[in-house]
Amino acid sequence: MSYVQKTLGKNEDIFYTGRLHWSIFVPPAIMLLLTIPFSDFAIVTIPLSVLMFAYFYLLRITTEMAVTDRRVIHKKGIIFIRVNEMSIQKVETCRVMQTIFERMMGVGTVKVTGTGGEFVLYKLIDDPFEFRNHIANVCFKEDDDEHVENNN
Repeated sequence: MSYVQKTLGKNEDIFYTGRLHWSIFVPPAIMLLLTIPFSDFAIVTIPLSVLMFAYFYLLRITTEMAVTDRRVIHKKGIIFIRVNEMSIQKVETCRVMQTIFERMMGVGTVKVTGTGGEFVLYKLIDDPFEFRNHIANVCFKEDDDEHVENNN
């Protein structure tokens, strides 16, 4: 069971889960491909590339990014776990940042800023605009619900 599922509140629903993009495996792949022809360096670089692949694989499977109807959540780590959460009601802005290369690959960074300047940063997220859209949809739903309650 994932961290997000374990920490769901009563009647809290997960709207969207994001994940790290596969491009995190590109640096060890490039390192491996560039050094295979040079057998003297391969003794060192092949094990190093395998270790880098293992590290990025563990990073990818242990990083959780989610949007619920109450919170945005970013958790990463196995032994040392870092969790950033923000209440949907506190979200002020949601910004997507991409380089040209990241746009071509479908990867980017999403920065969710809340009241008081607090922020949650989702780096190397797969399909950042989809993630941002789900946050916006939940925030607008909250605004619509408040507007309906105020009119009654």
